[in-house]
Order: sequence, then structure tokens, then C-alpha cells
Amino acid sequence: MNPEEASPAKRAIIDQLFATAEADNEALLRNNSLGDVFDIPRDVDFVFKCSDALRAHWICDFLNRLNYAHANSQQTSESEWRVTAFIHMPINQPLICSVSALMVFLAGAFDVEYDGWGSVIQKGDGLPR
Repeated sequence: MNPEEASPAKRAIIDQLFATAEADNEALLRNNSLGDVFDIPRDVDFVFKCSDALRAHWICDFLNRLNYAHANSQQTSESEWRVTAFIHMPINQPLICSVSALMVFLAGAFDVEYDGWGSVIQKGDGLPR
């Protein structure tokens, strides 16, 4: 399928995947400049913003029940909940970009916003930075 011929809904997903991949690659370049060793497993947090407690509950339950991640939610304002999903994994480019893309699709399925990932820099000496 030519992305230019996609329906508006599919085009929105494709655009979000491109934007997420760009953000993921920028994060990897930044981490690389700080000496991060991508193949060292670490806890990676994937963040979702939810407009209500029910959506936060649904995505947490899904991630936890299927053992995709260990997820928890927290109310951050009167009208927003933050879901953080933790996965212990290396962050080499193919792996982190694939998992991040999965999170884009899950966000769409649960009608929440995927807000990216983060992790502690890992140096070759085994000490987190």
C-alpha cells in the first residue's frame, strides 16, 4: 500500500509511527553521545497519557495481564492519568523501535496518547548513569 493513498485513519497511524521512530532515533543518538551501551539490559519505561481513570485502568490491565510489561497508573492532574509500563530489555535500535511502535498501536487501540520511553544510561562498567 502506498502511504499517500491510505485512509485518513491509517495515514494518521503511519504519520505517528514515523514521528515516533524519529524521536526514538534522536533519543538513541543522545544516549550514544553519553556513552550508553545499548546491549546492556535495563528497565525501560514507556509512558501513556490518559484522559480518564478507566482508560488508564484498561491499558494497565492489558499490559499486565498479557505480561507485555509491568504497568501502573497515577493521576497527574484533575483530567489526566499517566500510565508507566516497565520492560527490562536492551535498547538496541531494532528492538527499542519495534517495542515503541507496538506502544503506538496500543495507544491507538485504547484511545490514549503514547508519550515515548526512557531509561537510565548504562556504561560498559555495569554502573547505571
